[in-house]
Amino acid sequence: MINLSSKRFTFSLLFAITFLLIFSSCSGTDSHTVSEFNVCVGMPINDVKKLYPDSKFQSESPNQFGLCSSGEDGISVYRNDSLLFYFWKDWEQDQVGGFILFDSNQAYQGVHPGMTVSDFLRIHPNAVGTISLMDSKEYLFVPSNDDWYQVESTLDDLSANYKMVEGEYEFLEFRDLEKRISSIFVK
Repeated sequence: MINLSSKRFTFSLLFAITFLLIFSSCSGTDSHTVSEFNVCVGMPINDVKKLYPDSKFQSESPNQFGLCSSGEDGISVYRNDSLLFYFWKDWEQDQVGGFILFDSNQAYQGVHPGMTVSDFLRIHPNAVGTISLMDSKEYLFVPSNDDWYQVESTLDDLSANYKMVEGEYEFLEFRDLEKRISSIFVK
């Protein structure tokens, strides 16, 4: 004989699991699949090329990405005419010295371009905002590492409040958590 209360329990449990799976797949701002970015600082250039065999590698000046030039061009990686990332070589070896990730389908340590500031702060709750005096762009900075996350904003419409202190912007608090990350800078 089947215990009716155990059927109810089983049905309730299955319903709850189904609801959680549906809810978790629909929650958040990301509705597309994001894979982890596999390039890292110190990786040999030939290994990068092996990871992206169907991509175009093009030599480009670091100046167009807001970087100071050391006299040597970096390499932009394109797929289907879309810029995935830009990297520069280590001065002494034929390996990645740093990179800027632009592709919203790839994440670096759980963060990807296109992610909202709100979602970013769930991963890095100690992050602060900053404004670069060189290019007047807003970045999120994580004090525990040296990575920078550029925010899609203008000086008239920032994701955070700042005050000017001795010629520099001092972060006060975040205010527009729906702003999005446009690129990730790692060196």
